[in-house]
Amino acid sequence: MKKNLFALLLVSCAIHYSCTQTQNITTVNLPSEELNHHILGEISTHDIGVYLPPSYANSTTKYPVLYFLPGYSCGYFNKNALIRNYQRAIKSGTVKEMIVVFIDGCTTNSYGSFYMNSEAGGNWDDFITSNVVPYIDSHYRTLAQRNSRAIAGHSMGGFGAIHLAMLHPDVFSSVYSHSPGLFSKTGLEDSQMFKNTAKIEAYIALEKELAVMSKEEAHIAYLNKLSGMNEDLRFTIEYGMAVAPNVTKNAPYTDFPYIKTDGALVKNDALWKKWESGFGGFNTKVPQYKTNFMDLDTIVIDYGTNDSYSWIPKGCQYVSNILSSNNVPHKLLSYVGRHSNLNRYSNIMFPLLTDVLTFHTD
Repeated sequence: MKKNLFALLLVSCAIHYSCTQTQNITTVNLPSEELNHHILGEISTHDIGVYLPPSYANSTTKYPVLYFLPGYSCGYFNKNALIRNYQRAIKSGTVKEMIVVFIDGCTTNSYGSFYMNSEAGGNWDDFITSNVVPYIDSHYRTLAQRNSRAIAGHSMGGFGAIHLAMLHPDVFSSVYSHSPGLFSKTGLEDSQMFKNTAKIEAYIALEKELAVMSKEEAHIAYLNKLSGMNEDLRFTIEYGMAVAPNVTKNAPYTDFPYIKTDGALVKNDALWKKWESGFGGFNTKVPQYKTNFMDLDTIVIDYGTNDSYSWIPKGCQYVSNILSSNNVPHKLLSYVGRHSNLNRYSNIMFPLLTDVLTFHTD
């Protein structure tokens, strides 16, 4: 009876292939020299996830590749759910098959790298564009050309996707950015990092506590605090490590834009501008990189109107306005919803990429 039931299950899974395909995200451990100088611990290797479409195993076809960057905090983004939705869309015939590569921008001691090069957080830009992309092209049947490569991401990863596409239009031809970390003119001060003085004073108190220790003692003390640290404070520190790193200082290894003098908070305008330049600064970035933006085949920014991070919709609209004023073609999409929405990938992202990526060679 058990044998017959097992055989029946196998037949059922063969008919409804999605039940056997949901575990097709394979973990690949890559050497990562680009990340070795991460101040919170040397990273000699880093895991990526690789999804191969249903027809891959029984064909000689070469496929386009989507590089997907999840958001802040390891394990927060549901990759398996994204792939399940994608498989249903493939089965329905509404989208074409492609390889999907997931690159988490976090480590054991860091929830977020922001996918930037940093002397404190590691060279994530270099790791992705100079290591991961060549590895995928050399180990899988890919269409190894820019017009068959897209980059996408959610939240921190949505920012990372725009950032990397802006810098590397020779590597990626299309970008889809979902609920991205983008600042309007007031985005930094409206963000969870600086929206009230308690957030600012929490950082200053931690910095003061660690400053009186030796560098080694401060490093160990900081690592010990991570598991119980308030997430907004941790986000602030790790964002600072990406945009304003200072490895000559004690942990938390950033140049913070505020100090406290005689009981009053004093802002350093130069450092404030440096902190803005991560998620913000697009009024400078777009003119500076206009040629690169124009080289991209597709730019899509997609956000939820009820995002709990209220600075994100404002930032998406602001960056869209700057792109428009510089005559950069793009699409700004919105939906009535919050920060996360997995349906946007199967309903918007994959159909879009089906239309714009090259799926064959002449």
